[in-house]
Amino acid sequence: MKPMLKLSACLAALVLGLAGASGVYAQSSGSQGQSPSGQQPAQPTQPQQPAKSPDDKSDQNNQDQLPTPPVVAGTSNDAPITGASQPIIGLVASRSYVVPSVYFFGQLDSNGNNSGNSNFASINTIMGSLAVQKVGRSSQFDLGYLAGRSFSNKGGTFNSTTQEAAAAELWSRGRWDGYIIDKFLYSSEAAFLGGATPFDASGLNTVAGLANTGPVVLRNTFLPGQGIFTLFGPRLTNSLVAQVNNHLSRRTFFTLVGNYQVLRFFNSDLLNSSAAGFQAGLGYQRSRRDTFAVVYRFNDLWYSGLPVSIRDNVVEAAYERQLGERLLFQIGAGPEVTFIHDPNLSLTAPSETRVSWAVDSLIRYQVRRDVGVSAGYDHFLSSGSGVFLGAITDRVFAGMSRQLSRAWTMDLTFNYARNKNLIPFFSPTLTAPANSTFDSIYGVAEFRRRIGRDSELFFGYLGRYQTSSVVLCAQGICTGPSLIGHQVNFGFAWHLKPIPIG
Repeated sequence: MKPMLKLSACLAALVLGLAGASGVYAQSSGSQGQSPSGQQPAQPTQPQQPAKSPDDKSDQNNQDQLPTPPVVAGTSNDAPITGASQPIIGLVASRSYVVPSVYFFGQLDSNGNNSGNSNFASINTIMGSLAVQKVGRSSQFDLGYLAGRSFSNKGGTFNSTTQEAAAAELWSRGRWDGYIIDKFLYSSEAAFLGGATPFDASGLNTVAGLANTGPVVLRNTFLPGQGIFTLFGPRLTNSLVAQVNNHLSRRTFFTLVGNYQVLRFFNSDLLNSSAAGFQAGLGYQRSRRDTFAVVYRFNDLWYSGLPVSIRDNVVEAAYERQLGERLLFQIGAGPEVTFIHDPNLSLTAPSETRVSWAVDSLIRYQVRRDVGVSAGYDHFLSSGSGVFLGAITDRVFAGMSRQLSRAWTMDLTFNYARNKNLIPFFSPTLTAPANSTFDSIYGVAEFRRRIGRDSELFFGYLGRYQTSSVVLCAQGICTGPSLIGHQVNFGFAWHLKPIPIG
């Protein structure tokens, strides 16, 4: 755990350095930027048009944009630190439309099924997506659907199907605003860290500026835990989140969140898990830049066919600093108390209590108009990624986006996760003694070139590496104590012109 503490300290030092470097900028532009989380008048007014996003390659794309609707400003651009979603920075499409898209996605992977031994595979995928957005005076509905079929020279399970769907309804009524979102993913090759598919890593879940989740980006703690590389195979995840915000005054706000998650594996011996819970938070906006809050989160985890339950309680003191669209920093930390019930723990004491700590942090810094960086560190209790009966998870993530020219954009992403077993588990195919660990890393470099207004080419590299103190042998295939894989991807995306709807 000492490396994680050192890493957390380094992150804090980075934040202080960035905050100091951007102070001069904030004095000149802070009055024009967005207000921090929680500032929402009783009758919201139209916010100013945000600065152009680094993802915008053509001025023509933005000529028909309207100001960001208040419903999006309150729930997404100024998402409260006490809520389930991250604030977003940049342009948000404000018209009602339908956007169809078609993709070709190719992969050359040195370890296609994530096994302990190399297994080269060439995989080609044809995909289509549909994004629908309907904007009203005090509500907004977003629907995204992506489906693809993969074909490989290896055949078998590599000839797979992937489907992603998400629906979000945002609303605003005076001092009240909120949203409900459901995100669904089924893939027979979703074996990547965090549950992301190769399509997500390449950004193909974004079409014409509208992600398939709409303008709501959920935090890691509200997504099914998948921080371990597992074997190539079909799985299903679903996340349902509802949030309500009440702006008690211009400075004080209250947030209530309910969530339900499932993680299911098919034709596999991995563990199916479910989670349900809620979060409540009270925040105070001290100034345009600084917001303080107290958050309580409860999560109940259980596993299919096993008499095991985990009830997790977290109390965090949270702080946010936002300097317009230049810098966003959020951190929440506090005690965590977990009640574990497992009849196999002991015949006389089948339950035990674990006392620990939790941290959620995020920083985004716009270095220049064409360069943006982000990073974060989380320490929390997750479901175990289908491998563990609960896992103590440390997660570090960082990214950079740069617009190289009018047509070219580069995105770099790095993720590291360390998962430590919470409850010992033994079965014929899965063995997880006490203190078992997985250390997982992946990095992505992606390049995009816009062709005209509606199409783009992309190519990139994805590398992954994992070490473990146990051998995972689900489906009769063992990953071994270490795993390494390299992937080169390439493809083409064609977006039809948005079709206006009334």
